[in-house]
Amino acid sequence: MRKMFQYRIYPTKKQETLLNETLNECRWLYNHLLEKRKEAYEQEGKSLSCYGQQATYPILKQERSSLNTVHSQVLQNVAVRIDLAFKTFASLSTGEEIANPRFFLKEEKALAKVQRKHSKLAKGTPERKKHRKVIARVHERIHFRRDNFTHQESRSIVDRFGVICVEDLTVNRMMHNHCLAKSIADAFWSAFFKAPSFSRGE
Repeated sequence: MRKMFQYRIYPTKKQETLLNETLNECRWLYNHLLEKRKEAYEQEGKSLSCYGQQATYPILKQERSSLNTVHSQVLQNVAVRIDLAFKTFASLSTGEEIANPRFFLKEEKALAKVQRKHSKLAKGTPERKKHRKVIARVHERIHFRRDNFTHQESRSIVDRFGVICVEDLTVNRMMHNHCLAKSIADAFWSAFFKAPSFSRGE
């Protein structure tokens, strides 16, 4: 029978500094690769592959020498995370992944159905005014499920970990990519990190 043991490691100040520097480089690289994918799609209508972007690393290291301080495998994993970004909601340092609930995607058909019906109703009629409430209920259902998910998952993370580090993604800029905007909005990362469990530091 196999046993697994987990230990919490407390890094020294020097190690903390090195870890923060590594995270900063990874954050920069992630945002850079994502921006390049956005530009390629908007300007040429093509999608860059994970391997294609990894092939640009030698040039990037020349332009940004601080990337050389990060292990090559760590940098390779950053490009892989771009491909996996929207398949999972978040990845923890333990290797665990929080599934992306995709609440809007699940309700999209229902929302489209009630919106189509609403568009067919004559403007200014009591029926159209009453039907607005049906659309509002679908949005409220999505909002409630997101709030519940946010509370449950953030509470679980705070209870389990003594130190919580979050990648500083430029979500607003990422939303400018129309082919990713819907998935990014559905992931609601910004709202997740503003959850009471995180902001109060309980």
